[in-house]
Amino acid sequence: MALIFCPDCGKEVSDSASKCPNCAYPLDKLKSNTIYPAHKNNQLIIAGYIVAFLSLFILPILLLITGIVIGIINVTKGAIGHGILQIILSLIFGILGTFLGILSLLF
Repeated sequence: MALIFCPDCGKEVSDSASKCPNCAYPLDKLKSNTIYPAHKNNQLIIAGYIVAFLSLFILPILLLITGIVIGIINVTKGAIGHGILQIILSLIFGILGTFLGILSLLF
């Protein structure tokens, strides 16, 4: 049995309680929401950064798309900051990598 905080009054409440004994806030709604802890998502977060960085050098368009997909997955799993940063880095590095590849073909 763990203790959680009531989102309405802030008092500690048992996680098995259906409502807060202090303010009667229904806690059943909290139990139905699925929350993914970010610490269980570390490998996917690291993979997102690696793919975003590699899109500058290797297959930029493919890795740009892959980095965006991994970023979106991380956002949906709760690592919102990491996911958004991975999407932004994938876009920047992928576009820059594509541009450098085109320049290297021209010159």
